Amino acid sequence: MLDNLEFNNWCRQQDLSQAGQAIIEEIRSSNPSRRVTGARKNVCGSYPSRKMGCTIQFESHHNELARIYELEHDPCVLEYYDQPPAIELVYQSKSGRKNRHQYTPDFFIIRTDSAFWEECKTELELNKLNELNPNRYCKNSDGKWHCPPGEEYAHGHGLDFHVWSDALINWNFQQNLIWLLDYFGYSSEIIDETEQSLIVNTVNNHLGMTLTELLKNEEINPDVLYWLIATDKLYVELNKVKLSQPETVFVFINQNVALSYEHLNSIESTTQTSNQILLQIAVGTNIYWDGESWEIVNTGTTTTGLLRADGKLIELPNLAFTALIDTGKIVGDKTTQTSNIKISRWLQLNIR
Repeated sequence: MLDNLEFNNWCRQQDLSQAGQAIIEEIRSSNPSRRVTGARKNVCGSYPSRKMGCTIQFESHHNELARIYELEHDPCVLEYYDQPPAIELVYQSKSGRKNRHQYTPDFFIIRTDSAFWEECKTELELNKLNELNPNRYCKNSDGKWHCPPGEEYAHGHGLDFHVWSDALINWNFQQNLIWLLDYFGYSSEIIDETEQSLIVNTVNNHLGMTLTELLKNEEINPDVLYWLIATDKLYVELNKVKLSQPETVFVFINQNVALSYEHLNSIESTTQTSNQILLQIAVGTNIYWDGESWEIVNTGTTTTGLLRADGKLIELPNLAFTALIDTGKIVGDKTTQTSNIKISRWLQLNIR
């Protein structure tokens, strides 16, 4: 959670009005405006949030709880509150009669770049509500569900209103969170530092190791390994893979290394299928870009320096430079092209 200084700085960054800031301050200082209750097909409950330091209510085990899992583990979500104070919705009924009433959204969410109320519904519920009154819930041309009266109220205070459908649930991610659930509560004080270092060094020294390979290592403690993944000290693409299928799970030291590994594999795949000649990245290499000759004069950790024949010097971010090579916009002459790219050099350019 944000302290008062961090919250005030965040408000300034968002350029919030005094009224908008006052609304958020009220939400942050208030208890949930109502207690949730279950229905015939829903199981309600409370989730112990480490991020918020309190329990968060949910009305549905399969919808709102799934959303809570995502909010809890999304690094861009700074705070989130269940059952915030009611807001007023004004809209026309299907018959044209004006409706005005108080309404309690499921959540109020503060992200690094925005703040908004959010209502969680199943896709089935939203379709039924849309048939009853499209002025209350509707799906726009962007393919997303909207609540126009909620948005109107929120925009009037410099905030926003979102509708979250269960169609947005990533069940891979949900299953992985459940798999790691026990490890979220582990204190770092009870995790042996020597065992941590062994695993981290192993992953760092062996690019592209699978979870199966790590688990087969008798020196590695599986609980420590899963704890490192749960606490983001090791990176796994939890949105795409299943921890229950460890042979398909690649473990990396961080996300940048994972992205570089994925990009490198895509380059190798393209090379194998198209027999494309790749450019060796090294100081002194001559290249052609946009019809002009350039010489590589520096290969730094974040940028690559290029010198044109007329003496003009420019620096390109390494990701932009490699993208221009991949798309064929930068090519080498016959004396500098090679069928083998220096993988170690490529990694140095992209993962630091």
